[in-house]
Amino acid sequence: MVVKVDLSDKTLTVDNKKFFISCVVRNELNGWRKKSQVVKSIPKDRPIYPRPFPKGAWKISGVEYTDDPVYAPVKIKTNAFKMLPIWKLDDKCNYESKTAEYTRDEAYWLHYADGSTTTLGCIRLNSPADAIALAKIIETELETSCYVKLEVV
Repeated sequence: MVVKVDLSDKTLTVDNKKFFISCVVRNELNGWRKKSQVVKSIPKDRPIYPRPFPKGAWKISGVEYTDDPVYAPVKIKTNAFKMLPIWKLDDKCNYESKTAEYTRDEAYWLHYADGSTTTLGCIRLNSPADAIALAKIIETELETSCYVKLEVV
């Protein structure tokens, strides 16, 4: 099984089923993130500006049901990561300037986000029902496989 995501077409396809998705990120490039809204990388906790889900071949490794409104009702975990520049913060802990250093940023997942049309780089499914339907498909495959292939273009 392969889950295929087309970020420009805003679709996710698996088993001949199509889901509509988005991957809208507030950052310095579009001016939608305030300098005081600092995001930290996972797992190193370094200041970064978030970026959209990285393109490429990845693995979906698990499904976790949650009540956390940021991810509810389910987060679908992947091994996707991106190397991002570390930002220097000023004395008020606001973004100041980009450094020459990079850090690994992980936790690029697939989920629904209640009350927000943006994510920190994750793929956002359009509804809780879509998130659950996709999770069920993936759970069934994970019963007999170690992972599900994820292709992001």
